[in-house]
Amino acid sequence: MKSLLVHAPEFDTNNIYTQGTIDNKGNLFRYLKFDFYFPDQEKGSVMILNQENSFSEFMQKWGILLISVILLLAILLLILFNRSLNRAVIQPLRELNAKVSVMKSGDLNEPLMISSYAKGEVDDLANEFESLRQALNEANQEKAKYEENRKELMTSISHDFKNAYHIHYWLCGRASRWGRQNSCQAKSIFRDYS
Repeated sequence: MKSLLVHAPEFDTNNIYTQGTIDNKGNLFRYLKFDFYFPDQEKGSVMILNQENSFSEFMQKWGILLISVILLLAILLLILFNRSLNRAVIQPLRELNAKVSVMKSGDLNEPLMISSYAKGEVDDLANEFESLRQALNEANQEKAKYEENRKELMTSISHDFKNAYHIHYWLCGRASRWGRQNSCQAKSIFRDYS
């Protein structure tokens, strides 16, 4: 207690400095004081002391270091989160964009395989685009098949017309020898289709 009195603030009847902190051998005390005179003009002081808790002492000694460590950890976590986000979302979306551009140019034979790091919605989106690519590829193959069938049909029809024309021409040639020229008027119709 005597050491506290040594570090106590001076007597001040004006009571200008009524509160503060006293350092007593490394222990901090907050004080609130009121100075006055007794009726016999003897000095009197009322002082309320409260020992500072260990947290404030800790913060005074280690606060800057603790804040620096917290900031360093926050920056490190931010960098790790950024790398993880880039690997799991941004990079697969860029790959998907490049593959869709190839698909847009008409090459539907290349499968839409993206990075194995893609998870969740990005992976679902890539799978949907792959399903779309497969459906478009099947539709194009079916269209090519129909086009081939159409060409074969046109060739057959053209061949049938030519055969009919040749048969008619042969018959008309025979008919003209026999003197029947009116029966060969259809000859000009078949020439238009050959």
